[in-house]
Amino acid sequence: MDLCNTPWKYLSAQEKRERLLAIEVLRRLKKGEKFGNFMKDIGVSKALVRTHASYYVSEDDLNG
Repeated sequence: MDLCNTPWKYLSAQEKRERLLAIEVLRRLKKGEKFGNFMKDIGVSKALVRTHASYYVSEDDLNG
């Protein structure tokens, strides 16, 4: 399921938590960190990022 464009007010509590994690991923990628280096630290998977931030992140970002 792609929730990338779903407004905040329509997300469940769990989906809001996941959206915030996806935003943290985007912040770290923007700073130049590699996804594989921090994904376990913040408890996020590629699938979660794809669900909430697919519009903003490429597969290369998640595999690099």
